[in-house]
Amino acid sequence: MDARTLRGSEQERGVAAALVERERELATIAGALDSAALGSGGVVLIEGEAGIGKTRLLAEARAAAESRGMRHLRARAAELERQFAFGVIRQLLEPELRDAGTADRILTGAAAAAAPALGGPPAHSLPPQDLSSALLHGIYWTCVRLSEEQPTVLLVDDLQWADPASVRALEYLGRRADEHPLVLVLATRDGGIFSEIPSQSRIRPAALSEHGSGRVLEDLLGPSTREFSSTAHRVTGGNPFLLREVALVTATGEPLPDQANAERIAELGPPSVANWTLARLTRLPERCRRVATSLSILDHAELQVVAAHADLDPLTAAAAVDELAEIGLVEGELPLRFAHPIVRSALYEQVAPAAREHGHRLAADLLHGRGAPAEQVAAHLLETEPREEDWATEQLRAAAGQARGRGGAEEAIAFLRRACDESARTEDPSLLLELGLAELAASDPAALEHLEAASEAGGPPELQGTIHGALAQSRYLAGDTLGAFEAVRAALDAIPPGTGGAIEAELLFSYGIAGRPRAELMDEVRGRLATPRYGPGGEPTAAEVVRRHLLGLDCYLRGDREGAVAEVIWAAERMSDPELADSLPSLTGTGPAFVLAGVDAHADAEQLIAASLERARRRGSRLETAEALHDRVWSRWRRGDLIGGLADAETIFAMTEGAWEVAKLPLRIAYADMKVDRGALVEAAAQLDLPEGLEAEAPGTWGWGWLPLGRARVAAARRDWERALELCLSAGQRLLAIDAPSPGYCWWRSLAARAADQLGQAERASALATEQTELGRRIGSPRAIGVGLATLGAIRGGDEGVDLLRESLHPLETAGAALERARALLWLGIALRRERHARDAREPLREALDLSGRLGATPLADIALTELRAAGGKPRRERSSGLESLTPREHQVAELAASGLANPAIAEQLFITRKTVEAHLGAIYRKLDVSSREQLRSVRL
Repeated sequence: MDARTLRGSEQERGVAAALVERERELATIAGALDSAALGSGGVVLIEGEAGIGKTRLLAEARAAAESRGMRHLRARAAELERQFAFGVIRQLLEPELRDAGTADRILTGAAAAAAPALGGPPAHSLPPQDLSSALLHGIYWTCVRLSEEQPTVLLVDDLQWADPASVRALEYLGRRADEHPLVLVLATRDGGIFSEIPSQSRIRPAALSEHGSGRVLEDLLGPSTREFSSTAHRVTGGNPFLLREVALVTATGEPLPDQANAERIAELGPPSVANWTLARLTRLPERCRRVATSLSILDHAELQVVAAHADLDPLTAAAAVDELAEIGLVEGELPLRFAHPIVRSALYEQVAPAAREHGHRLAADLLHGRGAPAEQVAAHLLETEPREEDWATEQLRAAAGQARGRGGAEEAIAFLRRACDESARTEDPSLLLELGLAELAASDPAALEHLEAASEAGGPPELQGTIHGALAQSRYLAGDTLGAFEAVRAALDAIPPGTGGAIEAELLFSYGIAGRPRAELMDEVRGRLATPRYGPGGEPTAAEVVRRHLLGLDCYLRGDREGAVAEVIWAAERMSDPELADSLPSLTGTGPAFVLAGVDAHADAEQLIAASLERARRRGSRLETAEALHDRVWSRWRRGDLIGGLADAETIFAMTEGAWEVAKLPLRIAYADMKVDRGALVEAAAQLDLPEGLEAEAPGTWGWGWLPLGRARVAAARRDWERALELCLSAGQRLLAIDAPSPGYCWWRSLAARAADQLGQAERASALATEQTELGRRIGSPRAIGVGLATLGAIRGGDEGVDLLRESLHPLETAGAALERARALLWLGIALRRERHARDAREPLREALDLSGRLGATPLADIALTELRAAGGKPRRERSSGLESLTPREHQVAELAASGLANPAIAEQLFITRKTVEAHLGAIYRKLDVSSREQLRSVRL
């Protein structure tokens, strides 16, 4: 065969030449596949310039996966589809889940949250700030489930053009792939993507050597002269794709570059060679040029669409496609696309700007007329000038809605900003609201400007209520808490009580939660809460449920225990009403549980928390799950369940990393306090060493009054009693300033009393402890009474102290305050031993040791053990193994395993991987000396 003819007709259609000088790259891919097949996956990132061979390496990875019996899912990003939220993820997963049986089997539990990203119904029921994380978690579990059925490889080409949502999902998967039989092989021109990937997992194919270039040309054309190979190598720079293009041109009879012009072509770079290759089009019929031009604008499309765009009948267009495929410019499969992005880009750049803009407008019009998804239409509209056409505005808004429903806030922003340009009504408040909400979900500071413009544009009261609610959230995120409150206040003023439905309820909730912890606003909040919000017929509304919940919270802070219980029980009962449930703000579900736990009604609180957790999991809402767990931390903290409380707190921190930091301030304080009781002072102090920005935002929030108390606990543990007293009194001042004196809410007086006692201020110490006790009795709080009595007993000592300590045990038991009861027992034992009643001291010390050990209060247990031995007693058992040796997370896993949950369900519930669950169970079995779940159930956890 002539040396200037490509070998074989198949190669004319674009089949690559032999792969040369890629042994190291292939070995890296093979190693990753082999590791994934054994259960430990990862990421392989192929980086490099266009045409360097990334696509070919992906093809080799696919073939290697097939040979190993692995599932392989493919996607190729396209420049025009950057605005398709989760577009690449849909390419990867939708074909595999198209079968209803497979989808039903895979998309369950946590994986169900991925449905909106995979073409399912939009997840408008989730808070916008929660949707993206829920989708990422759902996509992760979808891939995990697929990989556990069969080791799986995800192959993505041209990642530099992938939509931001898909990139986030792939990064999320990549960070967790090492614990699953799942490997991602990704090709990109952008070396900045996936910056966390270790260097050994990055492949950077080098340009071919002159010898390698010669081997490629020989494989394509047969033996050739050394001068020809040298010239071709110089012109192409050893780029495999461009070498193939040189071979294709040679086979069609084009003159080769000679030594005289080789340097000039090399200086112009690979794109010039691609343009030179496209000159082949000039020898083809006009129909081919028209189809190629239309396809360069459409990027990829069905034959019918390309034919209409090129103004050709389908048969003529099909013939043109065949001719383009014959010379290797277009793939011979549907949907139509160019064989390589270089070719498409080169041809697209040759289209004049005006013709290009017209081509995109024509494409949008054609796709709209054919009923294509709005995102496809809108992608072309983004490439055109605004013409104030209603249909275009509608398509852009519809595309934004689709993007937001899949968690693609950034994509929605691009569509909506363009819709504002397209719309003749530039001050449309509903459009500005949509844009502001999308920007709010993406934490874009421009949200504030657009929401304020929406507010100024007017509109009906219901719309204005929604706008002001979003404006409040935007101002809050910008650090303007007072501005947020003012926005909500203005919206509420415009809504007659009981007539605003879900919007009124959301606004009232935000109003109360934002205003009540601020001294200058609390009276105003109370005044508004005094107005009932029943419906026109006297029926309860969502806003009335919120009002009663907020009233209960106010009663609790003030010390009206009876009023608090009555209000929150009323609200909790109405929350279960299906007609009201959908209108309630997403975060009110566990609000009554917080108050009930605060008044020591822990069984009722736990019931509400369990229901809220189940609802949050059904909805796939991380935000609601975190809120329910937050209230469970509050309940467990008050009961002294350090193991469970810390485990829940760690789950919240893991699932909300980098988000909602102001709202998590109370959680930080609770976590630090429990860490003090565990003896981990360094970790406790670190939690309360706030970043400068967070410290500045803390005043006026729910954590502001508690923050000094958390720091006082650390100071007391370090025996810095002067600092501890100062901080306790500061906490008291802050809480009293917002009319939150209840010792059932915050126990700053008892710690202040202990600090004063250590400083020799006996009278002050006794007064503080007495105040705690008397206030506890006044409000009927058994926990406050017990803590006050125990503190007073420890301060006074002697027979009176012993009597007070004995008296404290009953109310502490009634309140379920196990850790405080263990502390009281310890102090009782110490007091008895000091009064030379060693025999009587042993039983309370033994009980303190056992109880503090079960709760995980290591320092308390250590003191109890020392005192028990000093009193001549012997501990029932040492604590080097058993329940006391479990970490909080191990204890949590043990509880769930003992309840009957399988490892996958435990992993989903705790937002950890299945391998992590297996590792925890291994440690649990070893520490508890059991070997199965059946034996674990017999252990008292």
